[in-house]
Amino acid sequence: MPGCPVLAAQNRQELQWILEIYRYVKPIRILEIGSLYGGTLWHWMHNSDVGTVIVSLDWNIYTNDVKVESIKEWRGRWPEWAQETGTVLRTIWGDSTLPETIAKAKRYAPYDFIFVDGGHLYHIVDADYKNYYPMLSHRGRMAFHDIAGGTARSQPVAQWWQDVIVPNHPNRLEMIEDKASGMFGIGVIDKS
Repeated sequence: MPGCPVLAAQNRQELQWILEIYRYVKPIRILEIGSLYGGTLWHWMHNSDVGTVIVSLDWNIYTNDVKVESIKEWRGRWPEWAQETGTVLRTIWGDSTLPETIAKAKRYAPYDFIFVDGGHLYHIVDADYKNYYPMLSHRGRMAFHDIAGGTARSQPVAQWWQDVIVPNHPNRLEMIEDKASGMFGIGVIDKS
């Protein structure tokens, strides 16, 4: 994406589509579960109004991770991005499924936009939905990455989407640019 200094692990077209929804919602409070380097976090910041509160919830960096230095470097730039954009960045380090982490995130709720791209196991995405969907504002949107199931990593998310979201959210939106390969995909639900 032009201007973004770090990789956003999203399909370019799907990222454009979700940014259109994001700008339409004009969120005041955002929660991102799974920021890693901060590629999508950068986009939320740069498409937000001054004063928007953006909460990043992610695991802390493990010292045995081969990407540890790169992750540290990019995470160190997040406060600069917030200052540049006039947004308010809050970080929560921990397992998104633990009660203490959920309680920390709840302090900033309700959220007008929640983006889930954290744990890709079925039980984790299900827990993130059950724990954070109630924190969504009446006008908010909740988006999930990797609903297409084209890779082994994303298959549990895609199965969860079919099992839980498809039967319970008839107004859902599915944005999958490359249906043939089944790569990536972003699904969006609201409070209806």
